[in-house]
Amino acid sequence: FVHSVSGGTGPALTERLLQEMDVKIVKKAFPIFPSKLGSLDSLISPFHACLYYSCMSSLVDLIVPFDNASMRRAYIYRTNVKRPAFEDYNEVVANVMSACSDSMRFDG
Repeated sequence: FVHSVSGGTGPALTERLLQEMDVKIVKKAFPIFPSKLGSLDSLISPFHACLYYSCMSSLVDLIVPFDNASMRRAYIYRTNVKRPAFEDYNEVVANVMSACSDSMRFDG
């Protein structure tokens, strides 16, 4: 699951879906934390993140968190693109998700 932890339906819906999934598979979560810059709910976001981790740590086998600000800095540093688009962030997350599931998809 890839979802935001800053509020709204991201954390709550993901938690509910994982509670309902009583399947014997490896459950992985890829939460995306908002950037401090331009955040309108900067007081509420840390509260949501704490609630998220307390609930999700018992529901999933692996949590790989992402931070929007860190992804932006890393992408700019590695590609020299000054203004990454959402597609660029999606590509970073997709590559990490693919790497995390390689051992299940390929032998070796």
